[in-house]
Amino acid sequence: MPDVQDAMFNLSSLSGGWMDFLEKPEDADGIYSRIFSEINTRYIIGFAPTNETKGGKKRTVNIEIKNHPEYIVWGRKTYFAPLPD
Repeated sequence: MPDVQDAMFNLSSLSGGWMDFLEKPEDADGIYSRIFSEINTRYIIGFAPTNETKGGKKRTVNIEIKNHPEYIVWGRKTYFAPLPD
């Protein structure tokens, strides 16, 4: 089971999420509160690169909130350029 948990943790980290374990029923309130809090603070950002070069190469993305260094943005750090037609 640890391999599955490691895989889930890695997937959640890569996708900008998090993972928690409900080990006893009294932990549920805290976990649900965190889920609802996060749902209320999520945004979807669209991105259109100015680099139109195709080739399937890995590219880096950095997202920051202007004038708010205290904000933390979780999300993908890279993407792959489209392949040539």
